[in-house]
Amino acid sequence: MINSISRSRPARHQHDPMLFQPQISTHSGEVSGFCAIRASCVDSIIPHQQHGTSMGAPSETDSEPLLSLSTILLEAKKLPRTCRSSVQIIYNLAPSQMDDPLLLQKVEWELERLDLPPRFLRIALPSYLCQRQPGRPVIMLLRKLHELGSQTGLNGFGSGPRCVEIVQRYGINVVAIDPSLTNGANLSTNRRLILSTVLAMAQDLGTETLACDVQTSGEHELLSQLGYDNVQGPGIAQPMPPEQVVGWMHTHIEKLDYLPRAFGDIA
Repeated sequence: MINSISRSRPARHQHDPMLFQPQISTHSGEVSGFCAIRASCVDSIIPHQQHGTSMGAPSETDSEPLLSLSTILLEAKKLPRTCRSSVQIIYNLAPSQMDDPLLLQKVEWELERLDLPPRFLRIALPSYLCQRQPGRPVIMLLRKLHELGSQTGLNGFGSGPRCVEIVQRYGINVVAIDPSLTNGANLSTNRRLILSTVLAMAQDLGTETLACDVQTSGEHELLSQLGYDNVQGPGIAQPMPPEQVVGWMHTHIEKLDYLPRAFGDIA
């Protein structure tokens, strides 16, 4: 999940390499998407996991160098060739981009220039919108993105009073559950109950779910049992440089092929 879309921004990101972190479907085990993350974010988050910051979601600040959508899509265009199912690249909007009147045109231009279908890209809204009514620019952006054919997401679902309203009124396709709910959930009965309630809300709204910042196998198992659609986090796969993704994908596919043979091909 990424931040800048501006092609005119200075190339400061050369000193802050891009990493990809996969999202996994709990239903099939297949890779369902990739988030692009600045390496500096990973370095700063790993020592401070107790703060509940998701490695799959941006910090929602514009104070650091940002990766451009062009850079991300150029690298991501190579990824689906190694996948057996369609995957998406998740692009997290920063708060400052919410009022950009040229945002949609920039997205369209990048997709057309690189000959990528709109469904290849998911635009995710920052979690602060769960706390308050989105402004008119955001509403218009969501409508136009749906017309274009790109999917939309909402970060921080379950963290504010506007979550349900935004999903219901604006047709959000995927909601990312706030990591403060998922971290250590397998060790807390109350947290499990909350996650079950949040999942029920998402399912009633007809939207897909993503649990971010999954750190342990226990959390992964619980989230799968509850019925969350996708998981992402260091307990699933660490962020990795683009050149390592292909090798990781081959290894992951081999594991998926091995499991039916190992367990008698039980469907």
